[in-house]
Amino acid sequence: MSLEYQFVSFYLGDNLFGLNIIHVREVIQNFEITPVEGTSSLIKGVLNLRGQIVTVLSPAIKLFSEEKVDNPEKVCIVLKTTSELKRSVKDGSGFMEDDTSSDWLGLIVDKMADVITVKEEDIASPPANLSSIESRFLTGVVNMDNDLLILLKISEIVSFDKK
Repeated sequence: MSLEYQFVSFYLGDNLFGLNIIHVREVIQNFEITPVEGTSSLIKGVLNLRGQIVTVLSPAIKLFSEEKVDNPEKVCIVLKTTSELKRSVKDGSGFMEDDTSSDWLGLIVDKMADVITVKEEDIASPPANLSSIESRFLTGVVNMDNDLLILLKISEIVSFDKK
């Protein structure tokens, strides 16, 4: 029996991306971001989630060096912290060992798609010529019927080095 993974899928521009569902705390549709002066362009600001401050990042800035202008379908994917992941996961798979952060972080994305279940053998290595996205941001790709699901390496997306 092969392993299966579930990915929360979403769009950044026309590209379909996936995050292992184990990394996701919740998805927020209506939110207000408070900008923070003097931070990296990667950081869009902070939001208050039931009294908890969440730093909101733009993966589009990291991946493409730009993001869409205001989009009414934007949502924020709030991630679990690294300590929450370590408490809840005891799997030895690389997808599970990918750290997030010690602080609460959210990723602003253009539009949500579905939760997609993928068999381990259907995950391929990312091709070197995958548009302009650096391979260090990717863990794999899944060829789907009408689209390519690009699986993100969350530890690289939330790191504050470069871009």
